Amino acid sequence: VSSPFDIPEIGLSGKVTLTGKTPGEISLEVRIDPADVQLAHEGDLFTGQLAVAAAAYLADGKAEIAPPGTLSLRLSPEQREQAMTQGFSLVRRVTLPSTIRKIRVMAYDRASGAIGSLTIPVPDTTPKP
Repeated sequence: VSSPFDIPEIGLSGKVTLTGKTPGEISLEVRIDPADVQLAHEGDLFTGQLAVAAAAYLADGKAEIAPPGTLSLRLSPEQREQAMTQGFSLVRRVTLPSTIRKIRVMAYDRASGAIGSLTIPVPDTTPKP
């Protein structure tokens, strides 16, 4: 959270867009590169677990950290093949105060110990007259 740099062990890509529905509401879309996530083959399924967290940064650099969540993966062979071409997708709608300037998404693969982070600028959410 305090590093000025992102960690590239797990590939992440994403974007933030204003929804236009509510002042400050954004859509956060993140894709996780499945080639960087260790999946276990358990019977007919491929399983894995990622801890995912986000931090929102104010203009002065101070961070507000959201509690981490868990992305539990239980994929059929077909779902795994699809994920290998499209990635793992996370989409969240969030309402942010206008003081937030960027968001950092962090993913931790519990099986491999790999970490990835991505910092995304936030468009100005100040309501326009």
